[in-house]
Amino acid sequence: MKLNLFTPLPPARTDVAQCVARMLPALSERFDLTLWTDRERVDRSISKVVRVRRYRPGDMDWRDLNYADCNLYNVGNDARFHASIMDVAFRFPGVVIMHDVCVHELAYATLERKPACAARYMELLARCGADAQRDGTAFLEGRVALRDVAARNPLAWWPLQGALGVVSHNGAALREALPSLDIPMLDTPLPWLPRADMAAPMGRGFRRGKRLEMLVCGFLNSPSRRLDEILDALAAFPRRDELLLHVAGHVKDGAALAGRIGKLRLARNVRLHGYLSERRLRSLMERSHLALNLRWPSAGEASGAQLRFWNHSLPTIVTRTGWYARQPEDCLLWVSPERETEDLHRHWAAALDDYDSLARTGLRGRQFLEERHGAEIFADALTDFLPSVDAYRSRAFVGPLAERAGRALGRLGLGEGAGEMLAASAARAAASMAGIRGEFS
Repeated sequence: MKLNLFTPLPPARTDVAQCVARMLPALSERFDLTLWTDRERVDRSISKVVRVRRYRPGDMDWRDLNYADCNLYNVGNDARFHASIMDVAFRFPGVVIMHDVCVHELAYATLERKPACAARYMELLARCGADAQRDGTAFLEGRVALRDVAARNPLAWWPLQGALGVVSHNGAALREALPSLDIPMLDTPLPWLPRADMAAPMGRGFRRGKRLEMLVCGFLNSPSRRLDEILDALAAFPRRDELLLHVAGHVKDGAALAGRIGKLRLARNVRLHGYLSERRLRSLMERSHLALNLRWPSAGEASGAQLRFWNHSLPTIVTRTGWYARQPEDCLLWVSPERETEDLHRHWAAALDDYDSLARTGLRGRQFLEERHGAEIFADALTDFLPSVDAYRSRAFVGPLAERAGRALGRLGLGEGAGEMLAASAARAAASMAGIRGEFS
């Protein structure tokens, strides 16, 4: 089966790119796969495994996509990596792989690149009701932040307009956001590496009298990652001199973050590493005792960072929300949004006093990773899913064709009886083309 996958690729600094790289061996064994990117630079390790082609959204040769059995579009909430993908997806429908349920910021940033952005944005929100329109007006007038509007209006339907199917790694959240979703949907765990390539389970220990090393990593610009709140909690922890926090990843304003750390008198307790290579990040995870993976509010994402922590048997503190709340109780350490600081302090104290009990959660997470998140599991699930997309595609155009025929008949000015006869005839013809049987009168 021939597949096209439009996606960010390494060295793009997004976990979606890393996710694709990790599962390429499993996908290339099952599909004749071509990867499409709008970037000039792609890691050579990718092009050694599969074909990589470059595209420009406004200059596509659509015959290339017609020759494939299915076209897939990797969609996250960051416009830097996904706006051009959506441009192609809207022009040539296929299967959307949604990494975030909340894609409001992607939708706005995509519209921002086009004329009459404000008017188009308000038209988008009009589909969500009066409250959403009031939110949009408040944002455009500078009275609220876009992230606050996005939290109330996720716009999960926006990337699925015309789609032939959707893949979700957090199906419960997507169904909650779109209860009337009527296209084929695959709900399957976020893939990690093939099982054979996962890191070996790692027993971890901590010697009292040493500093407990903690890690937060990833794309840390969003307030939902709770970095400011983690720093505040660390500053207020009575035993903070026994802790060392590593911060690895992209931050919007490194100087401001360093200044805040100084103001909180945490210079000895926090080390800023910036964006790290895969090798250096792996080394940092191996030396750490505890990971912090807080989200509030959640954007409906499944966490690639969490799979990374589990791969290294690293006990992890998470917020009980969204995808995280649906993970096994004994594989994570839980924080309530209402008691964030108190729960962090409780876990830190427990780690200092009885680390072995916390370390066992990391080993259970490593076992769960192998059971549910192997790349082979995703590739097999996709193989089984695509025939349902093909079946849906054969009838998906019937409704639009019938609607178009109805509009054309209306312009002819025919009498009511003649119009109904021609509409029924058009519906029968469209259904016949799609292989659908039934009465149309």
